[in-house]
Amino acid sequence: MGYVSLPSFVAEGTLLPISQGVVGERVHYSESAWQQTSVAGEAYGFPVDLGPTALF
Repeated sequence: MGYVSLPSFVAEGTLLPISQGVVGERVHYSESAWQQTSVAGEAYGFPVDLGPTALF
């Protein structure tokens, strides 16, 4: 799920916040990465970095 569609899923109530479970992991990622997985200060996803799917 992309960060663009995350707020609509949260508004529908289909996601639960995982903020308490990722407290120790926040130091490994930038704040901007966490903002893309959060809505209203609650984390609903885990930031991932996807590189190129193919390298020639």
